[in-house]
Amino acid sequence: MPCPPLKNFAEVVEKLVSLQTRFEVLFNSLDYKRYDDGEYFIDVRAATLVNCRFDIQINIMIMNLFVQVEQGTLPLDQFKKMLGIAETPEGSMSVIGLRFSQYLQLTLVTAFQFRLENMLTILLEKLIKEKLKKKVTRDYNEKVKLLLTELSIECVERKAKVMYVLQCIRSCLHNNGVHNNPSMTITIDDCLFSFLKGQRVRCAGWQHIILATEAALVIVEQILKSPKVAAIIEPLPLSYVEPDSKL
Repeated sequence: MPCPPLKNFAEVVEKLVSLQTRFEVLFNSLDYKRYDDGEYFIDVRAATLVNCRFDIQINIMIMNLFVQVEQGTLPLDQFKKMLGIAETPEGSMSVIGLRFSQYLQLTLVTAFQFRLENMLTILLEKLIKEKLKKKVTRDYNEKVKLLLTELSIECVERKAKVMYVLQCIRSCLHNNGVHNNPSMTITIDDCLFSFLKGQRVRCAGWQHIILATEAALVIVEQILKSPKVAAIIEPLPLSYVEPDSKL
């Protein structure tokens, strides 16, 4: 069945705050250490969780401006000045809200997918590269399956599909809402995610992005707390420049 839509920015913010807390709880439970001078995370596991949380915080900060406008605590004229808008036609603020929402959806799901895939790729290379004697596959779905299998995590096929949902959402948002990859359908917490090749996607709203991220985070926790990954004591460096990396 379809997910109930989130009706306004306040409802989205409430869900994002809850998601942010889940990232923080997971991070704290893993007790990752800071390295060097104690200021920077150079381990991809720690940096991924921290940076995903920061991605959410940025979205919350921007959305709270719209919440204040909706609730009347931020004067509309002042809000327009913040956006650099002098005059707007009647009713155009709803269009501005929609455009901001679409932009934030795209940036957040892209950041999440990029960070998670980067972390999983680095973990996979660390654990099985010597066994493969070749480069790790570039296919994200296959990477996840390989990693879950290596870590002896159950229900590999379903969990790989759950992890694949965010990538499907990201891809359709980059393609005017159309899914151009092989078809995939999965139900998560009674919510149907249906991605049919060549068809417009109807499961890429805020409620879907948040639910898909929550479901993926459960699997990420299993990966990070698995004995083989937990046994990796040395830091696993990021393969890209991040605020938590030294330049």
